[in-house]
Formats: sequence, C-alpha cells, structure tokens
Amino acid sequence: MNNSYLKVCAWGGPIFTVCFLVAFILLAGFLPPPSPAASAEAIAEFYAEHSIGIRSACVLMMLGFSFAAPFYAAITVRMRQMGNSSPALVATFAIATAAITAVIFVVITAWAAAAFRVDRSAELIQAFNDFAFLLIIWPGSIISMSYFALGFATISDNRAIPVFPRWFGFMNFWMGFMLYGGAILLFFKTGPFAWDGLFAFWIPAVAFFGWYIVTSIVLIKSINRDRHLNE
Repeated sequence: MNNSYLKVCAWGGPIFTVCFLVAFILLAGFLPPPSPAASAEAIAEFYAEHSIGIRSACVLMMLGFSFAAPFYAAITVRMRQMGNSSPALVATFAIATAAITAVIFVVITAWAAAAFRVDRSAELIQAFNDFAFLLIIWPGSIISMSYFALGFATISDNRAIPVFPRWFGFMNFWMGFMLYGGAILLFFKTGPFAWDGLFAFWIPAVAFFGWYIVTSIVLIKSINRDRHLNE
C-alpha cells in the first residue's frame, strides 16, 4: 500500500471543510441561513445584495468539495483494511458518500443559479433558494447511513491494533443521529425544525462539520501510525 497517496487523499477532508465554511459564512453570508418564512421579495433582495459573494462562494465550494471524493476514498480503503471487514458496510459507505457528493454539487449549482441572474422574478429566485436549503438539510439520513456504516465497521474491527479507535465508532453513531433533526423540516417555516432552526440546521451543522474535523484527525493519525509500524 502506498501510504503517501493515502495520506494526500486524507487531507481532502480538512481542505473541503475550510473551503466550505469560508465560502458559506464569509463569502455568501449564509450564516444564519435566509429564513424559510421570508417573502420572495426579501429573498430576492438578499441574493441581489450578495450576488458577487454568493457566486464567489459557489466557486470556492465547488473547488473545495472536489477534495471530499479522495477523502471518502481514503476512508473506504481503511475500512477494507479492518479486521473482520464487512464488504456490505464498505459498499454502504461508498454508495452513501457518492450520493452525498452528488447532492452537494446540485445544492451549490442551485445557489449559483439563484445568484447568477438577480433580475429574475423574485418567486423564481426564492424557488432556487428553497430547493438548495431543502436539499442540503433534508437528505441527512443519507449522510447518517454513511456514519452508521463506518461506526459498525470500526467497532467490529478485530485487529490487534484497530484501524480506528473504538470510541470513534460510537461517535459516528451519535453524530449520525444528530443529523435526523431536519427530517421533518418540510412542515415548518419557523421554529427549531425549520431549516434555520436549532434541530434542523444548527445541531446537524455541528455534527456534519464536526465529523469531518474529527474524522480527518483520526484518519491521518491512523495512516501515520501504520506507516511507522511498517518501517
């Protein structure tokens, strides 16, 4: 196994995380997100005022998220190296993360489309905005499934020195459950279950980006450890 390439892929997680957060918060001004209760005129005005920032953010997000693919690949490789490795869990993680990648690229495109022509009708801009924020939060169950697959694989690892520490498996379960708060956001435009609320946005956002940060650290440390053991 070429640990050099694997480690390069592992750094895709931190690169994506930094790029996306800088773009989402500083460039687009999406923190907090535009309220789902806001009128079409208010949403259109927001996009008109932040048009350059949102388009710049979409470019950075698109570039940054491309690094998520090698990051997922590095995790998949490490899952296959686990003792008692389950092909079903590896496949579940690979399929779920492929779906996540496709979804995020569509979300970025929707934000870009909303900001590309700010002279469109306010209702159309609102529709693109609705589509993007619904799509980035509502399918949290797909993301959770990737966490659960990784969690079960981690706690099932029977190597003398496991690929990932056992606590990491339970952390994946916990963060996976935290993402389900947005499952019913279709019924709310205000409150904690709306897409800008505590349970639908803030808690899942902490779980989503917290997972990338913790997983990046655990993954890179595991690669370095195995490299030293094989020297």
